[in-house]
Amino acid sequence: IKITDFEAIEAANISRRAVADLLFESYLQQVFIDHFFHADPHPGNLFVVPLEEDGGAGRAFQLAFVDFGMMGHVAPEQRAGLRQMAIAITTQDAARAVRAYNMLGFLLPNADLELIERAGVQVFERFWGKSTAELRQISFDEVREFIEEFRSLLYNLPFQLPTDMIWLGRAASILSGMCTALNPDFNPWWSLIPFTQLLIEEERKRGWEGVRQELSAAEKELRRLPARLNNLLTQAETGKLRTRNPELQAQVARLERAVLRLSAGVVFTGALLGGIQVYMNGMQYAGWGLFALAGIALWKAWRG
Repeated sequence: IKITDFEAIEAANISRRAVADLLFESYLQQVFIDHFFHADPHPGNLFVVPLEEDGGAGRAFQLAFVDFGMMGHVAPEQRAGLRQMAIAITTQDAARAVRAYNMLGFLLPNADLELIERAGVQVFERFWGKSTAELRQISFDEVREFIEEFRSLLYNLPFQLPTDMIWLGRAASILSGMCTALNPDFNPWWSLIPFTQLLIEEERKRGWEGVRQELSAAEKELRRLPARLNNLLTQAETGKLRTRNPELQAQVARLERAVLRLSAGVVFTGALLGGIQVYMNGMQYAGWGLFALAGIALWKAWRG
């Protein structure tokens, strides 16, 4: 069934709302997960395929894409920016949105970042969460008020669309019209929330993993230091240490303090790594105990 043949879709007991939702979700998958998307989703290239009748309120179906002559690719350097953009929209974080614009190359060098962020805050406050039907009902006075407030921004228009993002922009504009035609009350904001929650969770896991990797590397380096310092102390105690400072005892004292700090540093690293591992495995109280031990070790290292 052609995706714009609404009568046939309804006659097949298929929910138009469900078709719009699946179409939107399929593009989230293509852009953010597969990084490879159909760049020409016009009605002639999209079909609804009814599946076996299940006797429920709505019949199951699949979406079929045809004509893959125009495909888009999300480059590695664009992926982080798009993820940040999706998270910013869902969390109504204007500052994060501005950072995402910069990452994607959407802003000209002379762009007023503070003004753009203020405009983003206003957009979220006035328009976030509204369905396409509600957006169409926004009064002219409200739009005019927004234009007056940010006249200089709109006049200067410090935005650009990089050539490698043109296909994605084209697909997004066609997709918006298609989803709205299928479901006049289509709400892209709420449809985006479940997906971006997964992105946020992945970002959090990657953050913890990055911390663990850095601490693990530091721990390996710290393990090699005691042998080196011990050798240095041995040379100092046997008089074989060459130094320009005649006060050998002071040098040894400083080295001893360094060893103490090193020991505390090793304890700190081990406790912190263990705490992270235990906490992520669901044993929060044990994790906090190890974090406390790491804090004590850090305090002792600082006092030297």
